[in-house]
Amino acid sequence: MRFSTLTTILAVVLGASATPASDVVERGGPIATATMCTDKNRGGACLEDHIEAVNHCFQISDGFAGKISSVFTDDTGVIITLFSNSDCNGGLQLDVVAPGINNLEDFGFNDQARGIKANFR
Repeated sequence: MRFSTLTTILAVVLGASATPASDVVERGGPIATATMCTDKNRGGACLEDHIEAVNHCFQISDGFAGKISSVFTDDTGVIITLFSNSDCNGGLQLDVVAPGINNLEDFGFNDQARGIKANFR
């Protein structure tokens, strides 16, 4: 009886948090770290994001999308690519390598980033 009750509880809990198959991304890949800030030179509000380096597009969170002015990474073997579109298709894109970029305006990319990918070099 305990086993079936536990199974039922787990099924309900896991079922409530299930992700549709179309949204599933393979996990367990290498992780890259990107720090994105709303002002140049690490100023303003900053977000440290941990991105799987699997060439998969991730949307930048609403509070930072279209507001990033500087971006940094300590991961020397990774290329962080910023996209002006949240789906990482079309629009502008900019590759960032360690240590990062103090002022995205220097590259015509200030307040443009809405999508992000990470890949090994």
